[in-house]
Amino acid sequence: MSFTAAFSLPFPRLETDRLILRGWHETDFDGFAALLADPEVARWITLEGRPQTRAIAWRNMASVIGHWVLRGFGMFVVEDKASGHFAGYAGPLRPEGRPALEIGWAISTEFQRRGYGVEAARAALGFMFDHLGEDRVIAVIHPDNGPSAALARAIGQVRAGIFELQPAGIHDLYAITRAQWQALSAG
Repeated sequence: MSFTAAFSLPFPRLETDRLILRGWHETDFDGFAALLADPEVARWITLEGRPQTRAIAWRNMASVIGHWVLRGFGMFVVEDKASGHFAGYAGPLRPEGRPALEIGWAISTEFQRRGYGVEAARAALGFMFDHLGEDRVIAVIHPDNGPSAALARAIGQVRAGIFELQPAGIHDLYAITRAQWQALSAG
């Protein structure tokens, strides 16, 4: 028996030179599950810091999609234009307990070190300021995650304090305001 979804969400679509940021499809699951199973990526993006099973990845993907339903925005799939492959995700989120609208990202190992994270995060940040009406966007980053901190700085965020992420512990809080984003975008 096959099943076809009875409806789909009206996800926005963003494009950069090399990437498409779009809504989620069931066909993204294998790429997403591989991302969460990768020890080097899972170390930073899972609360436990460990690779996740496909069953847990399925629940996490459903949660990401559910964020769109509950909040009206959420993480985008990052698709490599050249290959059409799932390259990761990036975008806005506001989980319960966060002090402000947050930007998050994760790029699959095979697509890392190409600037995709910065490219996707800039597109998502522009969307956040242009369409969500926020005056400040944060990122919550583990203090040992140097590459993610470098990405936050590359999109104009500065370290603005700490945040206790339960149960993962103390994380650095990065932030950028609308005025700072507009100045960077204009220059």
